[in-house]
Amino acid sequence: MNDKESKLNRIRELLLEKDMMTKPEISEILQVSRVTTNSLIDELLELGEVQEAGKVEVTHGRPSILYRIISENFQFLLLSFSEINQELTLSAKLIDGKRNLISEYKDVFQDFRLEKLLQFPKKIIKSPKNLKSIAISIPGKAIKGIVAVSWWDKLNGWDIIGAFKNEFAVPIFVENDANLATIGFAKKLNLNSDKGIVGIYYPLGSRPGASIFYNEQLISGNGSLAGEVKYLPIFNMNKHDYSFDEEVRLLVEILKLYTVLVAPKYLLVHKSTLKQEQLQLLLDEQLKKTGIPISSEIFISEKFEEHNLEGLIWLAQQGVAYKIGKTKNGSGNDGN
Repeated sequence: MNDKESKLNRIRELLLEKDMMTKPEISEILQVSRVTTNSLIDELLELGEVQEAGKVEVTHGRPSILYRIISENFQFLLLSFSEINQELTLSAKLIDGKRNLISEYKDVFQDFRLEKLLQFPKKIIKSPKNLKSIAISIPGKAIKGIVAVSWWDKLNGWDIIGAFKNEFAVPIFVENDANLATIGFAKKLNLNSDKGIVGIYYPLGSRPGASIFYNEQLISGNGSLAGEVKYLPIFNMNKHDYSFDEEVRLLVEILKLYTVLVAPKYLLVHKSTLKQEQLQLLLDEQLKKTGIPISSEIFISEKFEEHNLEGLIWLAQQGVAYKIGKTKNGSGNDGN
């Protein structure tokens, strides 16, 4: 990326974050001359990405023109599967560069063919030229681009990225839903991932999975299978029903294992009917027995779908060289 494109992307970031700005304001933040700023804004005007939005009166001289970005010209498609009442539902959302919802569509996904998945974007995308990237969340994992593990094996064998590339000339990303929920949870809490984050998702009636998030990157491991804790020998592979107390005991064992091996700053858990303080106490007791001189901070939430959506936005962001609108409603305390 050349220097000019880098500056254009920085202006895009600024205008996607703020409502309106003047050229002097942009010039001061970018630390460039007014002449350079004029040239950059003129180029964005020609591209149809920004527009004039009024004037600001000044004490001396001519009033400054305000500029706003046309956020609907920056569109991102978010697709996510979720299980509802033992059925798989597919949600499609189209958002703009400020995270405003443009359109959405949701329906039960019963015809498990890849071409059926490709029909969903067509229901909500009206201007393909404005599409910047596509992010897809699946209840499974892809190895070398092919889905190898999925919900009741229904998506196995799908080359989702390959199929979408034949339809859309934009970056396309596919990621496991639990991984994205961990990232989304961290974003909602405004956590810094440079000290390490481990996420545990405990789905109802199934064994858990884990995610490792360091320095804004997922650690996916060999074959993209890092975090498949359901294969640990602490589980009885022939047993599918565990009592609540058994699940808590196994969860503590998993958290202890990841704390010892990865030493993360934060542990994020998606599980219902479990108190944060209770789990922190149980884990600290177990860690004390090991003698390890660290303790990770635990957060628990039941907002899996909400966090998965936030993770999808993070994933879509990987397709562009500028930051889209900031996280909305990030309270810094999203646990139970």
